[in-house]
Amino acid sequence: MCDAVDVVNLENVFFKGGFMFQMVEVVGISPDGFSEAVKNAVDQVIKSGGKPHFFEVVEQRGSIRDGQLKEYQAIVKVAVEAS
Repeated sequence: MCDAVDVVNLENVFFKGGFMFQMVEVVGISPDGFSEAVKNAVDQVIKSGGKPHFFEVVEQRGSIRDGQLKEYQAIVKVAVEAS
């Protein structure tokens, strides 16, 4: 399985609903579909110790190898509770 996530970009800290958030942009990858790619991105933020509150899918794309769809990718912005 080639599931993976990479941190791409960090944006400014902001406040919403009494919480302070930082938007973290990650790329989720899955051979199974876009939903799994998004889930992998959010799961990686959780595994790294972040406390996500919401997310936004920015872009969806994929790769084709030897005429076969091999990989789904989702760029996701995740609002993580800042300390």
